Amino acid sequence: GYNYFDSPSIMLRLKIFFLIFVFSLSIFVAHILITKNAIFADAQFYWSITHSLVKDENVDFSNEFNHFGLKMAENLKGFPINFYPPGAAFFWIPGYWFAETISVFLSKTNSEGYGVIHQFAVAVNSIFLGIIGVYFMYLTLRRNFSEKISLLTSFTFFAATNLLFYIAVEPITSHAVAFFVSSFFVYLFITLPIGTLNYFFLGLLVGIAGLVRTQDLGLVLLPLIKMFSERKIRALISLTAGIILGFAPQLLFWKFFYGTIWRSPYLDYGFIFTISRLLHVLVNFQNGLFTITPLILFALIGLVLFVKRGRKIAIYSLTYFIFQLILVSSWRDYTQGGSFGIRMLITTYPLLSFGLASIVKLSTEKMGLKITLATILILSCINMLLILRYLLMY
Repeated sequence: GYNYFDSPSIMLRLKIFFLIFVFSLSIFVAHILITKNAIFADAQFYWSITHSLVKDENVDFSNEFNHFGLKMAENLKGFPINFYPPGAAFFWIPGYWFAETISVFLSKTNSEGYGVIHQFAVAVNSIFLGIIGVYFMYLTLRRNFSEKISLLTSFTFFAATNLLFYIAVEPITSHAVAFFVSSFFVYLFITLPIGTLNYFFLGLLVGIAGLVRTQDLGLVLLPLIKMFSERKIRALISLTAGIILGFAPQLLFWKFFYGTIWRSPYLDYGFIFTISRLLHVLVNFQNGLFTITPLILFALIGLVLFVKRGRKIAIYSLTYFIFQLILVSSWRDYTQGGSFGIRMLITTYPLLSFGLASIVKLSTEKMGLKITLATILILSCINMLLILRYLLMY
């Protein structure tokens, strides 16, 4: 009989991902109807960048910080310092511009740039990028797995991890954008043939990833490992040039605020690695990686299974995950504040998806499709209950 998941139709795939988009948007709308606001905590700093660039055409955040009630230190020129990376704010500009256009036709709309229309437009922008990131995850998996396994795995990562929270519930953060960039990077890294120009494009994406979240400059590990293992040392120049170009706006921001392009405020926080910190990140009851998103543990186990099929990909994936895990565990704010799950590790998911796909494949072979689907549904429901618990408690 007809197997829905094995259909090669691109229209079918687009319908599936469109439904995921609509589902995410519905969750966001329901959330904002209750909270009346979608710009929380760190999002205020990112929003300030978008607002100032579009409305004021400058990087003086005085009026934005006054609006949010933020008190920040000033630089030598008297400008309040915004040490948050500007990448996500840049990606939000299309949505913000659209809201500005709509505001022209709605005279009664709040024209200050903080209202519901602007929040909704930016959220749609961010949700769209997050879902495109899930789609790139699917496309990457198709290089090694069937249509069925790739679709199931990408959907499971979306529905049964904190990816759902940061794409659908609180999309006005940097995480949906960061996931999109990392997913696009992994797709190109896996699919592009070896070449000097391609290393430049990979470097450009590494720079952009760092522009969104500084820690994601760590993606450079993947092309570096590949470059040295395949003795393509000359490509280092192209890779470096791409990184500098992609990361250049952040360097200019640092120059404006600190007077030098080599001053990252995150380094001031300090890094201390201890086993107790690592265990907290992995298994604490508030937002532990394995306690809130146990799917990640299965994905890591699956990477061990995947070694036989794709040794290099497994090495890339484990190396990047371990690097980010140590980095996050060592940072001063390793507790992640009031986050849902360990949000700083979301950009490792495109690589961890190979491990989960191996588990999903094994499950469908040993237990059948129906039981696998039922398991995914149960895990997704548990994730939604955990999200509801988080929203009620925090």
